[in-house]
Amino acid sequence: MFTPGMFIPPHPARLWLMFSGRPTTIASKKITAAETAWMDDRPFDTYVFIYHFPHAPAGGGMEHAYSTAIDLSANELKDLRNFQSVSAHEFFHLWNVKRIRPQSLEPIDYSRENYTRALWFSEGVTTTAADLALLKAGLMKPEDYFKKLSAAITTLQSRPAHLTQSAEESSLDTWLDKYPTYRSPERSINYYNKGELLGVLLDLKIREDSHGRYSIRDLFQKLNRDYAKQRKFFNDSDDVRAVSESLTGSDLRNFFDHYVAGTQELPYNDLFATVGLNLSQENRTIADPGFRAARNFTPPPVIEEVYGDQARSAGLRVGDEILAVDGQQPARSLEQQFANSTPGRRVRLTVQSRGVRKDIELTLGEQSLTAYVLRESQQATAEQLAHRKAWLDSEDQIPSRPQ
Repeated sequence: MFTPGMFIPPHPARLWLMFSGRPTTIASKKITAAETAWMDDRPFDTYVFIYHFPHAPAGGGMEHAYSTAIDLSANELKDLRNFQSVSAHEFFHLWNVKRIRPQSLEPIDYSRENYTRALWFSEGVTTTAADLALLKAGLMKPEDYFKKLSAAITTLQSRPAHLTQSAEESSLDTWLDKYPTYRSPERSINYYNKGELLGVLLDLKIREDSHGRYSIRDLFQKLNRDYAKQRKFFNDSDDVRAVSESLTGSDLRNFFDHYVAGTQELPYNDLFATVGLNLSQENRTIADPGFRAARNFTPPPVIEEVYGDQARSAGLRVGDEILAVDGQQPARSLEQQFANSTPGRRVRLTVQSRGVRKDIELTLGEQSLTAYVLRESQQATAEQLAHRKAWLDSEDQIPSRPQ
């Protein structure tokens, strides 16, 4: 489908993509240009994107010092949003993780685990920065960004564990993530998910306390200058806080104690109000298959819990592999695939159960969900609108000086 190709971005460096395809090449070019400009830095002469597009469910990427390897299902190329999101995230790791690096991940020792409390920042806030770059590049619209944030907030708030496990604890416990009982909503949160939201709120907090002079972009640039380029590692959340405070001139102890190290409810409306946005709650009814499944590194998804009468009556059991849904390969997120369906609808599951392949008819049940929706305030002031524009454009309202 694709052949090896290359393009030259608008800065003196080479970027290789291991295929040629005009829409994907254009998107990658915009992402790399936006992020190198966002960081005011280009720490490479050649950078390689290695893409794998299997005709099977796939998703994810692995960052390297001067490249990234990304797996995406070929079906997802019909809509480039996920391609753009993963590419932007992995490319930003060129700085965050590979160069702006927490002390707790050093020294590298592949013979033992590295325990760190910093993944909320190294992974979650990477997504924050990547999304801002997509906005800057014109690859994401503000209304789509608000929808994405709404979904992220709904995901976090729907997990009871958001009141018992902090972002730092989630980072520390990442080694437990492949155990089904750990992944239950009552047991754990996801540091990618909460970290992304913490990054958004920290950006707004820095902007508010510095009166528009600084932002999370300045935070990353300062971390890059003071740590990465000095070949130093930052001391996890303590140094993220210290560098943030050097920009704001304010005490951010409560923010980091309550929301990063602690489990208090995030101050969504307090900070979204500064850019003229409101967060509201809506009660919705969505389809429910009556079971939870997850992929253990590779497809197919495996049932980890059967909790609904309809799933038990259909004969589904823990350990069954879901090979197909209505004759098609399962989506990367089975949970979202069923949630997008209709309660009462009958679906045909092809499963592998104890070595036996069989088809099972399942009637989808229903469950109530509290959805969180981020909307533009109709009462937003001119000042709030100016703050919003600066935020979405990744610009400081008052030109800042290097710290």
